[in-house]
Amino acid sequence: MANQLPDWLTGAGVTAIVVTPLTVNTDGTFTVGTGQSLTGHLDEITLEQVNTLQNITPLDERQDNEVIVGSGTTLTLVEILSKVNGCFLSAIGNSTDYVQAGFARGGHTYLGTFVIRRYRESIRRGKSVGELVISPCGIGVSYV
Repeated sequence: MANQLPDWLTGAGVTAIVVTPLTVNTDGTFTVGTGQSLTGHLDEITLEQVNTLQNITPLDERQDNEVIVGSGTTLTLVEILSKVNGCFLSAIGNSTDYVQAGFARGGHTYLGTFVIRRYRESIRRGKSVGELVISPCGIGVSYV
């Protein structure tokens, strides 16, 4: 019997996840770095729709009136940190501003160019993890 990664280790329903660092050239184009698969040491992946709100009210009104002024998506990737596999998200989260990311789950593929919003590390559920939050920057993002 062949060794097989358990579902909890790969992320339920996630068949592939690849992140590639991008460097911005002086002419505004990207240089593509070396991609890394996170399959096998991905702890969590979250795709979230977010709205940007602005409180638009008259000066004499105390009640908030939140108005949607923008919409977007955040993709959160949580990697189990390891001496053996390295800490790929940490390396790109602290060295570049843009990445290409793509993952497949449930028969759908999500891929595109993203801007890095933040990177942080923590200990949770008995393991050290690195969390990278990215948002599409409007260049060729698709969910099919």
